Amino acid sequence: IGFIFAFVLMIAMAYYFARRPVKVYEQLMQEQQTFIQNASHEMKTPVGSLLLGTQYLDMLEQNHLSQEGKETLAQMKSETKYLQQLVNTMMLETLQTDDLKPINLSQSFDETIRTVEMVHQTTIHKLYKPDLMFAIHPLHARQLLNILLENAHHHNDEHVQVRVSAFQTMNGVQIEVSDDG
Repeated sequence: IGFIFAFVLMIAMAYYFARRPVKVYEQLMQEQQTFIQNASHEMKTPVGSLLLGTQYLDMLEQNHLSQEGKETLAQMKSETKYLQQLVNTMMLETLQTDDLKPINLSQSFDETIRTVEMVHQTTIHKLYKPDLMFAIHPLHARQLLNILLENAHHHNDEHVQVRVSAFQTMNGVQIEVSDDG
């Protein structure tokens, strides 16, 4: 009887000590989720104001802007919409992977490359077809390429030549960002 009691007591203690770190982890994850939701909620208003401001300028001042000003304003609108998507994505618990539809990666890549070219005053060589399709969330495609391009420029000198290539494979799409640095 003493052996059975000791055995049951050991199992109960093992369960208690094993469950305690899991509870702490779950609490930390919940606190992190709450923080992300609160922070993204607070960012929605300024991002919305930025987008509204760029749309206002586009609508009322379009005729008074130079070609470079129009391009810059269009880029500002595009980047503000991207920031708005990032904030909205942070507010979601998860992105639903069930409803992913193929997108034109080339168009998404072109937008991202255009932004990086403006920021770094450079030209990025595009080596991909204009109709490269793949099922991915558009925001993720843009984030992926942006991170790779920013790293290529950040870890090289200002005269680096960067190339982006992408092509279909049997398993999906292969994306390569290379530079001469």
